[in-house]
Amino acid sequence: MGRTILIELKDEKVLALLCELEHLSLIKVLKDSAEPTEPRRSSKYLGMLTKAQGENLNAHLKTIRNEWGDI
Repeated sequence: MGRTILIELKDEKVLALLCELEHLSLIKVLKDSAEPTEPRRSSKYLGMLTKAQGENLNAHLKTIRNEWGDI
């Protein structure tokens, strides 16, 4: 029958079930991809700020948040 389908796993427990089906020679797992299909937004901005700039930004955000708590 040789049909190929793409399956998105919603739970990691499903992978164990698929492995069992493969062990019983009912299916063949062609590719195990742990990477998301779309890149994470955080990777888009990785390295845009230096470590010092990031620390300054975090300190500024902490100050702003504390100011809101004083209101």
